Amino acid sequence: MPFITHDEEQERRADPRRRLIPWAAALGAFLLGMALTLWLAREEHRRAEIEHRRAFVESASGVVEAIEQQLSDCERLIRTFQSVFLASMRVTEDDFRLVFENLRDDRARVNLQALAYAERQVLDGRERYITTIFMPVRGNEAIRGLDVGEQPSNLRSLIESRDTNQVSMSAPFKLRQSQGVNTAVDGFILSLPLFADGAAPTTVADRRRTFVGSMGASFRTPNLITSVIPADGGLVAEVAVDDVTDRLPRRLHHHRVGPAASNEQHAQKIRFGGRTWLITVLGARGAAMSPWLGRDLWLGVLMSALLAALSWSLVSTRERALLLARSMSERYRASEERFRRLTELLPSLVL
Repeated sequence: MPFITHDEEQERRADPRRRLIPWAAALGAFLLGMALTLWLAREEHRRAEIEHRRAFVESASGVVEAIEQQLSDCERLIRTFQSVFLASMRVTEDDFRLVFENLRDDRARVNLQALAYAERQVLDGRERYITTIFMPVRGNEAIRGLDVGEQPSNLRSLIESRDTNQVSMSAPFKLRQSQGVNTAVDGFILSLPLFADGAAPTTVADRRRTFVGSMGASFRTPNLITSVIPADGGLVAEVAVDDVTDRLPRRLHHHRVGPAASNEQHAQKIRFGGRTWLITVLGARGAAMSPWLGRDLWLGVLMSALLAALSWSLVSTRERALLLARSMSERYRASEERFRRLTELLPSLVL
């Protein structure tokens, strides 16, 4: 039988429920540490989501601004040619080509399908707008001699620009150069008027009277939109552009940059040339970190476990100290009781 000290015997006889106090303290400390860890993890996750949302909106707004800048560059391009015709109505095809080639570094030329001059002609009492000069020639042979009246969307844009002397964008339609291509809508045309007197007339009646032709710039919508979207995508997964000017929206282009999109979405309208485009940008998935992952969470679990161990050690030491004090007190009382009895028996022993 192993030797058992008096203190160990007292500890064995102690209330069993008091043995659970250190474990209860350790469990409470662990749960408190985990609660604090999870709260911090959630706050960090929320902060990361807010930062990610801010970065996504910034990226999406950058795409919208880039499309707006492209349209502004297109307007600047045809206004340059409008100024050439205002300076001299005797612009030849060689002059037109020379000016076009001098705009080699113009950003709008990258996505330009054709830049054309449609001359106003009156035949059999009917106005016609015949395409006589255009650049570049290669790839646009189909529009030589084209009557703008054959394209209702283009004609409405031409008339509106004539009456307002402002750039006008046509409704989306299939360009003449796209004959044979399996698509219903692939481009649009920007129009600016040309007047005979050199200076721009100030009234609608004078504009109609002096109107001699129109400058038109045609663009393929997919090329224009794709050119401003980063190749790697970043936080952008998809970009969809719809013309919402009329009652029924029309899809102009849908470009997928990366894999499946998340629930993040940024929609913004831009108005240009009398038309309204709705640009919808979807965010990439998996950009925000899960609150259940990460070094901080596991570090919190470790710290909670260490706090629990420390609490168990402190409470256990305290309980042992209380048990020892109680044992010493009992031993002191027992010794005092023996001394009292001895004192009572001492006269009898002496007698």
